[in-house]
Amino acid sequence: MMHYTVINKSGSYKQESRKSTQKRLLISESFCQDFHQASVSITDKMSETTYKPIFIKVA
Repeated sequence: MMHYTVINKSGSYKQESRKSTQKRLLISESFCQDFHQASVSITDKMSETTYKPIFIKVA
């Protein structure tokens, strides 16, 4: 099963299964830019596992 990581507005992240794709969060473009460094460190931290952080932007 595929997994992905959702970074919410508090800056924390959680792991969700692919079945939970309807629980997508609205993340603004500026928020993604603000947390660019955090996303890089989370990517490095989680590269050892099957979990990878992604940003989801819903129109």
